[in-house]
Amino acid sequence: MHRAGCDRLKTAGGTGSDLARLILWVMTGLFIFSQSPLKAETLFRLQSVFQYTEGLELTETEGPQAVVNGVSLHITPDWRQTYSRGGRTLELLLMGQLEYLKNEGQDRDIGAYWYRYLLRYSGERADLKLGLQKINFGPAQFLRTLQWFDTLNPLDPSGRSDGVEAVLLRMYPHWRVNVWFWALAADRRDGLNYLLTEDPENPSIFLLNRETEVRQPFGGRVQIQLAAVDLGLSLHHRQPDYAGYEYREYRAALDLRGEWGIGWWLEAMQIQRGEIQDGDFDRPAYFGWDPFMFLEKSSRALTLGADYTMGIGNGIYTMLEYAKRSPSAEFDRLPPKQEQALFMLSYPLGLFDSFMALFLRDMEQEIDSRSLIWLRTYDRLTWQLMVSSLSMGASDGEYLSGRLTMVVNL
Repeated sequence: MHRAGCDRLKTAGGTGSDLARLILWVMTGLFIFSQSPLKAETLFRLQSVFQYTEGLELTETEGPQAVVNGVSLHITPDWRQTYSRGGRTLELLLMGQLEYLKNEGQDRDIGAYWYRYLLRYSGERADLKLGLQKINFGPAQFLRTLQWFDTLNPLDPSGRSDGVEAVLLRMYPHWRVNVWFWALAADRRDGLNYLLTEDPENPSIFLLNRETEVRQPFGGRVQIQLAAVDLGLSLHHRQPDYAGYEYREYRAALDLRGEWGIGWWLEAMQIQRGEIQDGDFDRPAYFGWDPFMFLEKSSRALTLGADYTMGIGNGIYTMLEYAKRSPSAEFDRLPPKQEQALFMLSYPLGLFDSFMALFLRDMEQEIDSRSLIWLRTYDRLTWQLMVSSLSMGASDGEYLSGRLTMVVNL
């Protein structure tokens, strides 16, 4: 989770921050001087998420166990103050996170940090958000090529996700068109950067690091609803800084969603990178490789998906997704040269219960995962029981795990 606390929001060169302040002051002025009566509303909610995981290693292996046994508890207080007038709304949102973690063989971890804090202005044709927030888009459900800024997991009934500090402006010039602009905080976390850095305890070993500083992270998106398909175009620019060595990165993505007898979707992305911007660059090499060996000049990623509901009983929902990435980018959310296929069956049994079967195959890593899930939902209580088996190839073992998740909303 993002633990930046109350650090001041910074954007690339201060430009994004200054523009956001200007837009916010103008919109707030229009809001205040509207002639309609002011309506105020205060809302407080509380969410508690308890999770217990137990794993069993079916075959003996020399490596670390793939399933970590443990318990976790997250308590999230949610306070919102809303003012509305003349079709315009101004909202202040503050959400904290109290966290307790205890995994087998590890010390307890207790912490408190910000989960969300943002100021939001919304009108008939525009919506502006400033602060620590969730930004997500794209039609894919599990194997998401466009999972740039969030960590949403469709199997998590709480819907929790990491956030990013950003300015997000969404405009609606036409009922079929909406336009997004964003500028992320120029800090160490934008959800995208994974580079190899030295282990402080052993300089000859490199670790996967998400703390590389990122400059000028900004981009935008256009969503257009056509006659038979929904179209999305996304662009993002950023300039990671690794120990003083910078390079520029550009991401361009296309996503489509349609309904031609069956539902279908596509997400495609191209990443292009510039040269390392330092003439005296002397990168260290250990064991014949260096920390930039995975930094390709370009990389591509693709997700294809389809779904269909069969008219049997209450309706059997089926979904298939396929994702491929080649060649490897820097270490991103998906493994290098990743190729995966996923199939899901879901069936609602009455008003409260639903059952799901999930099958995942990683062709590149030779990993097979199979899961059975039972979800029961009440007004304020949701609980989920998931049993999974994991096959990690002939040398890496077989695992069986169970996970109970309980979500209480007050």
